[in-house]
Amino acid sequence: MKKILIILILLLASPVYADEIIADFTEQSLPVLNDELSKIRDDLSSLSSEISSFSSSVTSKIGSFTRDMTTATGDVSYTGIGFKPKLLLCISHLDGGGVNGSIGFGDVDSQRNIFFFLSTPAMSGSSSMIVLGSGTILQSGTLKTFDTDGFTLTWEKTGLPTGIGNISYLAFK
Repeated sequence: MKKILIILILLLASPVYADEIIADFTEQSLPVLNDELSKIRDDLSSLSSEISSFSSSVTSKIGSFTRDMTTATGDVSYTGIGFKPKLLLCISHLDGGGVNGSIGFGDVDSQRNIFFFLSTPAMSGSSSMIVLGSGTILQSGTLKTFDTDGFTLTWEKTGLPTGIGNISYLAFK
């Protein structure tokens, strides 16, 4: 940048030497500029390859299912994802309006959720990914396994809940 400023000052001060200065600057600077441009092009090419590799390695699937709240405790497998997930995000709510649902995420080793009952949200440190209902009348779902084509949840029924739970999920490979 200093060379360019010096050249501009010299050109303005002495137009007689302009052709010589420009020729000298071009001979000295073009190889350096070409080398720098070549390095930038190589860096961009490498970055483009890394981005392509990352985006092709991240696979996800969005889906949904329902849970009859009167169903007994037990394991349920959800299939049709097309791959074995490594991470699951679930958003759930009960039919019938009102604010009652949860947002949960995790893998088979660690799960967390935040649940909403009316207007009182609470963070759960439990192992449940899904909580539908409140207090002592609910269904909770815990991620048991990631399977070849989906996942298995262990549902636990507490009390005598009723209604239909709606669960949307985002599974990551």
